Amino acid sequence: MFSWFGKQNGSELSTDATAPFENNFVFFDVETPNRRNDRISSIGVIVIQGGVEVLRKNFLVNPECEFDDFNIDLTGINPGMVITAPIFPRVWKKISGYFESSLCVGHNVTFDLSVLDKTLTYYGLADNFGPISYADTLTMVKHSYSFDGYGLKVVCGEFGIDLGTHHNSLDDANSCLEVFYRVLADGYWSDNNIMTRWFGGANMRVDRKALTKSFTELKGILYGLALDDVIAADELDAIRSWMSENQNKKNYKVFQEVFDLLNTVLESETLSVSTYRELLECSDAAIDNSFSENTIAINILKGILRGLVADNKISSKEIGTLREWMLSYSSLGNSYPFNKIFELVEEVSADGAVSSEENLMLIDRFNKFIDPISAESSDEVAESSVDIVGKNCCITGSFTHGSRSEIKNQLAEMGAIIVESVTRKTEVLVVGGSGSSRWAYGNYGGKIKRALEMQDKGIAIQIVREPEIFGD
Repeated sequence: MFSWFGKQNGSELSTDATAPFENNFVFFDVETPNRRNDRISSIGVIVIQGGVEVLRKNFLVNPECEFDDFNIDLTGINPGMVITAPIFPRVWKKISGYFESSLCVGHNVTFDLSVLDKTLTYYGLADNFGPISYADTLTMVKHSYSFDGYGLKVVCGEFGIDLGTHHNSLDDANSCLEVFYRVLADGYWSDNNIMTRWFGGANMRVDRKALTKSFTELKGILYGLALDDVIAADELDAIRSWMSENQNKKNYKVFQEVFDLLNTVLESETLSVSTYRELLECSDAAIDNSFSENTIAINILKGILRGLVADNKISSKEIGTLREWMLSYSSLGNSYPFNKIFELVEEVSADGAVSSEENLMLIDRFNKFIDPISAESSDEVAESSVDIVGKNCCITGSFTHGSRSEIKNQLAEMGAIIVESVTRKTEVLVVGGSGSSRWAYGNYGGKIKRALEMQDKGIAIQIVREPEIFGD
């Protein structure tokens, strides 16, 4: 390894620009779980203190958000690999001091710093972290050499540096280190290589689709809890469940006010009229009305039903009020599963009473709408192995064991015949264990909806979760 000052034509490089860092450097690279690039799934760090390497580590990070197939394929990191990994604040506690006291170096490092800024902002850490000094090896190489491209892979090839596994964050950090010292050895360092980055200015954007899904469902839960004008303590479990499902968004400003209000509700075990109205106002403000009225309505319906089944008791008043609400969305009358839910509501409300048998039936059918895959996966199915050998298998959702292309290859190796869409010939639909924000509404997507419709018509198709095929 070169020393920081290196040698060029037998003489020491100038120390003027480097003296403030006292031979202290952090070479680092981050990888991200999705295309928004606002969270970190791994960070590779190599720390040089006084010219001596004191840390070389690749930290896997639980980003507390969804993964995109593109990023899984690019980085080789899938949700299953980071489910037990520490969240970023715990990793940052171990390494932040090095960033503050060293020159931070990366290749196209402005990207890595942008991701770091957004991640720190999300976790409320940016305001407690001062400006850092950094150098970008991409810029240094681009201004000093004539190559056919300046990506890390190309530059390493030109310099004869072993890149290792590209997009492994530690390998990329090490390659950056090697490039950095090569540039120094060739005498291409100057004061202009040092830049400063301030943190805390990241513009945090929330996925509007995911935001609308979350708040339309909350709005429905609130409607469902209030259908009979009585809020039982057990019914507050629906709020707890919603908050748990949206924990990965809790640090976004748009969620903070709602979480504070809901925590007050849970602590007091009451939902006042004023808090109810305030929560509805927050939800309405967060919903993106560019989505169709029907899409929003079907997700509100899911929330209403979650509120209704929370206490395992559905009253005639609740059914009557639900019927009135559904009648106001007549445009959904022929849309599955809205039409099936409405048929049940009409049937039960006909005599103005809800018998114990009808109560059980409603809860069962409503739960299937709320979470069709859990309802589909009976204990008997979970205890037995799923036979996919020689069967037409289709996949949907996001998977914890890899990207969709990897899952297809794994299923094919297990003897399945992979099909791209759900048709009458499809025998098994495998649903990713981590869900998907791209699903049309609730826990449904086009493929799941199609499979459920086919089941309703008596066509045999098995819907299974990812763990039933690959294990936990």
